[in-house]
Amino acid sequence: MSPEEVVRAELDAWSRLNVDEIVSHFAADAVWDNVPLGAVSGHAEIRKAVQGYVDRTTYGDIEIL
Repeated sequence: MSPEEVVRAELDAWSRLNVDEIVSHFAADAVWDNVPLGAVSGHAEIRKAVQGYVDRTTYGDIEIL
């Protein structure tokens, strides 16, 4: 996948609120720095943070302009 395809796939996964798919776009040793909440690293911590967002979300509609 090209970098653009990865970004589009990640945003599509967020639109579907699909935790497994969202996390699949992160490298095993990735660090996700959500500035207001702080950084998390690795698939397990990222999955937990993503799940927290998804659990509080009923709808995702991301549009690239």
